[in-house]
Amino acid sequence: AAATSILQVVAMDGLAPPGIDIGARHCDAVEPASVPPQQQESSSCEASSSSSLSFPRHSNAAFVERCEYVPLRLSAEERVRLGTLTAALKVSEYTDEVDTTSRRHKTYRIVDGLEDMVRISTGLAMCGSPAKTKALSSMSDAQRAHFFKETFEIGRRHKIMNPEKMRTEYGKMMYMLQDARSKAAKDALGFDAYGRLKTVPALLNAKDAGGLLWDARLPVACGAASADDKAKARADLADAWVLKKNNNDTTSQGKLADRELQLVVDSIDDARCYLDFN
Repeated sequence: AAATSILQVVAMDGLAPPGIDIGARHCDAVEPASVPPQQQESSSCEASSSSSLSFPRHSNAAFVERCEYVPLRLSAEERVRLGTLTAALKVSEYTDEVDTTSRRHKTYRIVDGLEDMVRISTGLAMCGSPAKTKALSSMSDAQRAHFFKETFEIGRRHKIMNPEKMRTEYGKMMYMLQDARSKAAKDALGFDAYGRLKTVPALLNAKDAGGLLWDARLPVACGAASADDKAKARADLADAWVLKKNNNDTTSQGKLADRELQLVVDSIDDARCYLDFN
């Protein structure tokens, strides 16, 4: 039942597994990060061609497929942004103003509601981070677009990882995002509020480290193993995959920063824990 609830939320946000049609209104699906092991020898797959590292491989294709839809854990700064988004959604009357009978055209009501959301979110962000007030108030159009894309993406990512959270705010946010993708709303706001979700495969592909998902030590590092076994597996992964620097000169060993590897392992472990205990 827990796995079903997560898949329902994932499908609402566009992270549907292969073969599930979620409709044209929703977001794009995540591109796969790797291929099954039987294809690795016959083709130049990402796990082998993207990395010159040699490492022990596992053959658990189901583990890799599940990892392809795991969102990244929120950072401390992103959790502050999440609080701002949640507060703005709670006080917003977007659905009350848009989904009602009025003489004004619905497009104008949508634009007014989205602009109110932008003003509320910016004001709350300034109050939450007084040191960034000047930077937030003087944002260019491109910076403002990036800021709100990230803010809404954080909310969507948080909901996928915690289906029981944001029970009322999430629906309102998705209505906003769907309406904001219309041409009239984009022209009025000056930007598109939709941004791709930050997931484990997206991070690994960007760092040319897709083969990490096939590393035999990864299931141990983020699995239901003993604390000692998990610590040893994580240390071995760090030795193999973390980018080393000697005298400010980057060596060829590894692909990821230490914090990036930790983020990937913790994100997969979070998803496993939720499925195992719910």
